[in-house]
Amino acid sequence: MPKDQENPIWIVVEFQREIPFPKFTMQQGERWRFKQTSNHGMAYEKALQINDDRFAFAGGQCLLQDIKEIYRGDKSPEHCYGLSPLSL
Repeated sequence: MPKDQENPIWIVVEFQREIPFPKFTMQQGERWRFKQTSNHGMAYEKALQINDDRFAFAGGQCLLQDIKEIYRGDKSPEHCYGLSPLSL
């Protein structure tokens, strides 16, 4: 296993309302997990590539106010629908 993937960190967010994105629609209550594969630690802003209280998602922009972080840790959260790998 490559060294940068030995200790991934996971962030799970839950959408607080229905949001139509260009690629698909996320329903209120749906969850998405992000995998950060660097061992150098991570800030929430860097992991989600946040810029001015929004981040790129599914071909569009998602506002931070529309999501809630529900998990952050080193164990894979299997209860989430999507997976977006991050390499920072």
